[in-house]
Amino acid sequence: MSRIDSFEETAMVLMRKYLSLSILALFFFLGIVVTAFKMWFGIIAVLLCLLFMYVFNTNLRFITSIFISFIVSLSFFQLISIFIHNYNLSTEVEILLNRSLLLILVLGILLTHLIHKKKLSFLHRLPEWNKYINLPFHTIRISSFLLVVFFVNVLILSLFIFQQEINDIQTMLFFGLLFSIINATLEEFLWRGILLSSLARYVSVSYAIIITSIGFGLMHLVIDMPILLCIVFSFGGFFYSVLVLKTKSIYPTLLIHFMINMGMVLSGWIGKEKGISTDYKHLLKTFNVFLPILFLFHFVFINSFCS
Repeated sequence: MSRIDSFEETAMVLMRKYLSLSILALFFFLGIVVTAFKMWFGIIAVLLCLLFMYVFNTNLRFITSIFISFIVSLSFFQLISIFIHNYNLSTEVEILLNRSLLLILVLGILLTHLIHKKKLSFLHRLPEWNKYINLPFHTIRISSFLLVVFFVNVLILSLFIFQQEINDIQTMLFFGLLFSIINATLEEFLWRGILLSSLARYVSVSYAIIITSIGFGLMHLVIDMPILLCIVFSFGGFFYSVLVLKTKSIYPTLLIHFMINMGMVLSGWIGKEKGISTDYKHLLKTFNVFLPILFLFHFVFINSFCS
């Protein structure tokens, strides 16, 4: 076989692999969407397509298994959420139980790794807080960067926090702490601790970032967020993924995620009476404030981390 023939054969193998990975990604995203909207026949159709790829594409069985496990676990998440909603529970308790159900997805992905005997890294080691991050025009310590993020979030969310009529600040703070700890911890362990690290290890870093960023954004459809905000959350997922890969730890993103979640409770996105807010005027007003800051923020990180 000539070198040209060998090169063409290698190119064809790579093309088939990347095509298969792209199709898997599309089915994964579609699976999240149809499950979020409780389209049960759509869920079955997506799972059948993924099972077909599992059977006939032996080289990508582990990745396909991860996506199947995620969609199946998310379906159980939705069914149990419906069951919980039928009980006369307070809004706060229902929200906390709903967020705790993310553990189903974490356990499902963990089980997939055990079945396939694959190594798993939660990226749970402490970062080097004094390590410098290279930005386009300067460098900054991780610890200093987190302080900047903290003050930016406080500045943005304070515009809405001070507009809220808070009758019981102790109850709101307690609920906010519980919600933020549960939601930030489980989401970070799921998306960055497990999925990002595994996809980066067994496929590629770029594929891992794309899957976890878009998937993280689409998952907010489950809590009735409008699609425009889900797109914004996908940018947030990109930022989290790059920061985790840069620091080799989920703790910086976990802290940022916690701060944002706490601000969402105090600003009225997630409240005692509203639950997860679907007030489009309120969300649109907040979206208009967040959008230019997010684009500027992510532009900086795209240039600094991906160069």
